[in-house]
Parts: sequence; C-alpha cells; structure tokens
Amino acid sequence: MKNIIFDFDGTLIDSTLMWEHFDRSFLLRNNVVPPNDLASKMEVKSLEQAAQYFSTNFDLEMDYKQILNEWDKELFIQYEKYLEPKPYAFRYVSCEKEKGSKCCIATMTEYKYAAMFLNRFDMLGKFEFILTSAQVGSGKDQPEMFLQAAQRLNAAPKDCTVFEDSLTAAKCAKGAGFNVCGILGSHSSSPGLKDVCDYTIESFKELL
Repeated sequence: MKNIIFDFDGTLIDSTLMWEHFDRSFLLRNNVVPPNDLASKMEVKSLEQAAQYFSTNFDLEMDYKQILNEWDKELFIQYEKYLEPKPYAFRYVSCEKEKGSKCCIATMTEYKYAAMFLNRFDMLGKFEFILTSAQVGSGKDQPEMFLQAAQRLNAAPKDCTVFEDSLTAAKCAKGAGFNVCGILGSHSSSPGLKDVCDYTIESFKELL
C-alpha cells in the first residue's frame, strides 16, 4: 500500500497559467505594473497571504479583505467551469486507489475551490482528505503541511510520496524525509526539480 500526498494546482489541475495571468491581470486592471518576479513570490503563498502581500506592496485602493472578495468571485468561476485536470492525473489517482493506496491533497488552494473542482469530476471521494495551508497555518516553505498530512495518513514521511510542481515545496518535502516526485513544466523553475526530487515526470501517463 502506498501513501501519496498530492499538490493540487499545477500537479493535479492544469491551472499554473491561469494563476500567473490572474495575478498579473489584477494588477494591470488596477494600474500597477507587475514585477518580473511576481510568479516566484506567489509560488508558496496562500490566497490570504497573497492578498496581504498585494495590499502591502502595491499601490492599490483597497485593503486585503477587499482584494480577497474580488478574487473570490473570479476564482469561483474558474474552478467551477473552466479549469481542467492535468492529463491522466485522475486516471492515475483512480488506479492507485484500486491498488489500495491512500491518497490525499496538501494544497495552498482554499478548500472550497479544491472540493468544488473535484466534485465536478466525481473525484472528491478518491481522497482521504484535503489539507490546506489555511488549516495548517503555514505555507509550503515549511514542512508542517507535509508532516500533518503524513500523520493523518498514519504513515512516516519515508513511507509517503509527495507529488509537487513547486521547487520550493519539493525541497521542503525532501528535507523533511519524504519521497518526492517532481511534476515538470508547470513552473519556470521546474528544471531544478530534477536536482531535488527522487524522480520527475512530465505526465502522469508515464506512471500508468
């Protein structure tokens, strides 16, 4: 039996470009030129952390709660109607469940978006639980989310495999003793995953 901890955005769901465009377009709509390193700064931030960062670092005529409210309306539509799974991702999850593996999600994404998306594809029941940064109180630049996921799976880190597209998160999981599979192609930093992870894939089809 395997214990598998999946990242969500950029790993199971094809949303990386949406997020990069989402952040940049929001700033442009509010007459702010996005910095070149915006994507890397947002990589391991929760939605609330990102809104606080925007409120503090950019000249916007709204506080972070107003930013969150505006984002929520847009993101609801994206996850409910437009975003799609990564190719073969859900087939791989289903195959692992049939083999008796325990699968969960550890994500910076808010629970309601993840659950809504999984329900669209009748996949919510395939996962033991969804663990979010809001529940844990820290991001993936710290190991707590991965450690809590392993604990809830009743498994030691060495007996768990983490699937991640973020180099920062992959480094953190690997440093905490987890086996890590890197998902290539989602981030500009993805080539660095090969130096950190136990193995990397470009598509879940490689594991079927």
